[in-house]
Formats: sequence, C-alpha cells, structure tokens
Amino acid sequence: MADTMIWVFVVGLGLLLLGLLALLRVAFRETLLWGLLVILLPPLLLWYVVTRWRQTQVPVYVVLSAMLIVIAALYGGASTPLADYLRHSSLAPVLMAYGWNGRIDMPFKPEDDVPVSNAGAVEALREQEAAAARAQKLAEQKVRPKPSKPTPPPVYRYQLAGLNHLEQYAGRRVRVETVSGGTVEGVLASVTGDGITVNADQSIGSVGYQLNWSRITAVSVYAPKGSVIPPAKPASSTSGEPSAGTAASAPLPVSSTSATPPAAPQVQGNLPASTTTATP
Repeated sequence: MADTMIWVFVVGLGLLLLGLLALLRVAFRETLLWGLLVILLPPLLLWYVVTRWRQTQVPVYVVLSAMLIVIAALYGGASTPLADYLRHSSLAPVLMAYGWNGRIDMPFKPEDDVPVSNAGAVEALREQEAAAARAQKLAEQKVRPKPSKPTPPPVYRYQLAGLNHLEQYAGRRVRVETVSGGTVEGVLASVTGDGITVNADQSIGSVGYQLNWSRITAVSVYAPKGSVIPPAKPASSTSGEPSAGTAASAPLPVSSTSATPPAAPQVQGNLPASTTTATP
C-alpha cells in the first residue's frame, strides 16, 4: 500500500510541476518582464492569475488537481516512506537547516488500528454477536404474521326466509309472494301477529302494503349470501302426517267458503218431548 502511494505522490508532484511551468510559459509569452517577475516574486503569480484568468485557467486547474493528488497520497501512507527517503538523501542537511524535524506531520492524522494481544478472542466475539443478530432476525421473521388476504365483498341476493324469523330482518328489502301469484317488493316495515307491512316504492311515492299471513306463500330477504335463516323443512311423523310443531310454524291457509255446520245439541232422555207442534 505504501509503495503504491509513493507512485501516486510522484505522479501528483509531476502534474504540479507541469502546471507551474505552464503558468510561467503564459507569463513569458506575454512579456519577458512578467516572466522574470513571476519567477523572482512568487506571490505576484496569484495577482497575475486573477487578472489574466482566461489565459491561465487551464494551468491553474492542473495545479489544483495535482495538489489534491499529492495530499491524498500523503494521507494514504506515503508520508512515512517519503520522510525516510529525505532523511537519507543529500537534501537532508538543507532541510534540517531550515527547521525540518525529519518527519512529515499531517494536519489531520488518520486513525490506525491498534494491535491488541487478544485479537483472536475479539474477532470470535464479533462473530458470535453477528450470529446472534442473524438468529434474532430469523426468529422475528418467523413470528411476524403473514399479511392476510383481503376479504372479498359479500354477495347480496334474495334468499328465502322462514316466516317465524322475519322480525330480525325489519328494515331490509324483501320480496313477498302471495297466494294469488302476485309479488310485492319493498322494505319490511313491521311484523305483527296478523301479518307484515311492506313499504313499496311507487311512482307516487312509498306505499305501505299490509299483508295477512293467510295471503303470504313465501318471503325472500335481500341480504348477504348465507346470512338468512331458511324456512324449516317439514318434519313428517311415522304415520305420514305433519307434526304439530310444523303445523304451528306454517303460514295460515286461505279460508274456505264452505264451513262445517255445528253439531245439533243432544236431547236428554229423561226430558219430556214437547207436545207443541209448529203451525204451518
């Protein structure tokens, strides 16, 4: 690493010299006096660059780039080998006369790794900590619940409902089929012992229909699929006749026009017969 930084330092130093020579060339091309002044009075070079920026901008960019390369090489590790080389060179007495201490001290020294006696134990401890962190991460991934799939929206449809469960569907849309074959569709308003009331939408507004149980054959409720209690299936007894519970829950039949005459009262045998005859 240090040998590489030495070569980077040499390249940067060469670019720096090339940029300075380009500046001197610009000054000598203008006049011989300006060239000599820049060489004899180096601070005058800064004023010359500012006043003639268009002619000197390319050499200035080369000088700045070279200075960055030199600084990077010194911080990268070239300072120590370079100081050793200068101490053993012929320039060492001259540099010492000007106050050089034999070292190249950088303003900001990079932090180096300090070797320790238990480096192996420290490395093993770091590996254990990394393994524990990976195990904890895997455990958190296993415990973390998987995102649930979005629930599909419920499907609404008309479903046949039991007549003895209509009270819980008050306020829902219903479709009522009557014994005459007609259909009434609207909102179930109320359920009473005599029948139900349905508010149907008409052109003139909402009209309430009162339907007796004797006129109703089936009621369908508009609700999510599977949320309506269906009518109870008729349970037959052993003799083939419907049971009493089924007969009680079934809707009332339509009244017939014929009626069974009442039975004649029985006459007690110990009472005397009436002797009065009806006059025609």
